[in-house]
Amino acid sequence: LKQLLMVSGVEKYFQIARCFRDEDLRADRQPEFTQLDLEMSFVEEEDILQLTEELYTGMLESVVPDRTIIKPFPRLEYADAMNRYGSDKPDLRFGLEMTDVTVLANETEFRVFLSVAQNGGIIKGFVVPGQGEYTGTMMRNLEQTAQGFGAGGLSHVRLHGDGALDAIAEEDVQLSPGLRMPVEWSRRLAQRMGAVPGDLVLLMAGPPRQVNTWLSAMRDHMGATLGLADPQTLAFAFVTRFPLFDWNADRNRWDSTHHPFTQPA
Repeated sequence: LKQLLMVSGVEKYFQIARCFRDEDLRADRQPEFTQLDLEMSFVEEEDILQLTEELYTGMLESVVPDRTIIKPFPRLEYADAMNRYGSDKPDLRFGLEMTDVTVLANETEFRVFLSVAQNGGIIKGFVVPGQGEYTGTMMRNLEQTAQGFGAGGLSHVRLHGDGALDAIAEEDVQLSPGLRMPVEWSRRLAQRMGAVPGDLVLLMAGPPRQVNTWLSAMRDHMGATLGLADPQTLAFAFVTRFPLFDWNADRNRWDSTHHPFTQPA
């Protein structure tokens, strides 16, 4: 049918199909679903993006009119999404964007940071605004949460007070055990990450792929714990420029980044 429509001069059409999965069920998989197929000739990427946004917006405004949809849909390149959120499907209803601070590793005597940086890893983290008063018990609980995500640990910097960053004193800074650094280093870290007194800085170190995975999970955890995401808001995004493959160091092979239809032979 598709070929007949195309050769007969019908440039665009859509079809609605009922699909049934003949495979194992998973938490994110339905045994049956309805699929909308779009077939279009003589179009550019922008045409597809615009049409998709209008389709989703129109459907949701009809089905859940009480929900707020952020429009227009943000557009992120894959590399940008991974750098800022550690995920190709970030929750954009709240901030907590990540910053790579590997460059500061050489200024510390913390062996974990030094070893990671020297072996091609990264030190990366995000700022949790207004949470600098987290207690030691709360930080230990956060570290256990990070370990539950697979991370080896979680480093932190707690900035106390409410004055200017330049005026922060040594007694206003609390660091993770082992992260013994002068207050000037903490200032440079805060400046690079956009933190101010009263904020909490969370850091992780390791191979880039794993750090992104761990930090993304921790970001989602903090967003849920602090109630940062409005449940009545829907925040879609287009993530473009996906790489075809990603090296899986654990299995020593290339994996399909986006879907298995580009799997290498």
